[in-house]
Amino acid sequence: SGPWSGEAMVGAQYAGHGIAFGHGVFVTHDSDGVLRWSDDGLQWNQALDLQDGAGWVAFANAQFITAGDGSYWVSTDGASWDALASDNLRDVVGFIDGHFMTLGWPAAIDISDDLATWQNVFAPGGSGLTDIAVGVPG
Repeated sequence: SGPWSGEAMVGAQYAGHGIAFGHGVFVTHDSDGVLRWSDDGLQWNQALDLQDGAGWVAFANAQFITAGDGSYWVSTDGASWDALASDNLRDVVGFIDGHFMTLGWPAAIDISDDLATWQNVFAPGGSGLTDIAVGVPG
């Protein structure tokens, strides 16, 4: 019935592993390293094909960010991407108060201002964190 009904999604060109939304655009990064963008969630356009893609994408600091082929990749519109070289790639899970956030192993939260230098801010121990929600109270 609606645009997100099962009938409408059958045959859709979406096989995403990670998905983010920002600036009115959806971006997905599939497990084969392909980045796609859509402004309606139904029609998807290929933006970038990373041979060694991480499979995740986040919207942080007013830009999309992902990793692959030895670099972070950033985009403001989901269609055009720029590489940021880094020798310390992490899976970015959010952005708050001027810091990118990532989950470390076995159970840790690390932050970075520049995606190059990471600082541990929380390490309770245990079996590991697999996901985190980032938000501002109020």
